[in-house]
Amino acid sequence: MEKQSNKYFEWLNGLYDVSALITTIGENQRNPIPNILYMLSKPINQKLLEIENYLIKKYKSNFGTTSGVVLDVGVGCGMIAGEFAKYGYTVHGVDVDTFSLIASTIYIRYMLQKPYLVLMGDVNDENVMLPIGLYDAISCTSTLEHLKNDRDVLKKLHLALRDDGFGIISIPLDEDITPEPPREIETLGRKYKVYPHIRSYTRENFLKMMDDVGFTILEEHIVTGSGGDIDRRMYKVLVMVCRKKLIG
Repeated sequence: MEKQSNKYFEWLNGLYDVSALITTIGENQRNPIPNILYMLSKPINQKLLEIENYLIKKYKSNFGTTSGVVLDVGVGCGMIAGEFAKYGYTVHGVDVDTFSLIASTIYIRYMLQKPYLVLMGDVNDENVMLPIGLYDAISCTSTLEHLKNDRDVLKKLHLALRDDGFGIISIPLDEDITPEPPREIETLGRKYKVYPHIRSYTRENFLKMMDDVGFTILEEHIVTGSGGDIDRRMYKVLVMVCRKKLIG
């Protein structure tokens, strides 16, 4: 328990309010705020957003949660995290990109006026551990296809989710992948590798991986459009609601 306790506090101490970044953008950097506001005014995939809003509302009621804490891995501009926030959740957003953390903060803290904390980090890093059983809900949308170790990340999310919580996960389906090298970004003095889509999923192989990790799928939807990437490429997106398998 001591080891878990230390990891728990280490994680929470890493969470912070990124609001200060908005007013401390270096003079030599391009001001990202106009572009952020434009992106927030034009959701990349409105149908996907509507389905995820519906699923959050439905399963929040089904699981009997009136409030709670949600972890959004690969939070991006915060559109999905914002849907959780609208229903009373406190959101912890994780990303490796300053632009994403600023965008999600502008959207959730300032436009929606909801509580929001962020963590600069890469859950794909084997040294990054999530606290066990902290979160009432998890969100990982249009993220796993960018990660080298998708199975390991799912295992971390499984551990971080409460036994009575639920998750919303989305992936691109049957995508034609053109291999591209990762690009390196530097955020707050730390360097990270950002990968394009590096694998193609089929429904069958992804559901098997979810089952192997310990998730039960409660509901599925397939949407045609962009999963959320800024280049707005079009493909099929599988959106699913999951929970931990019940034992006994």
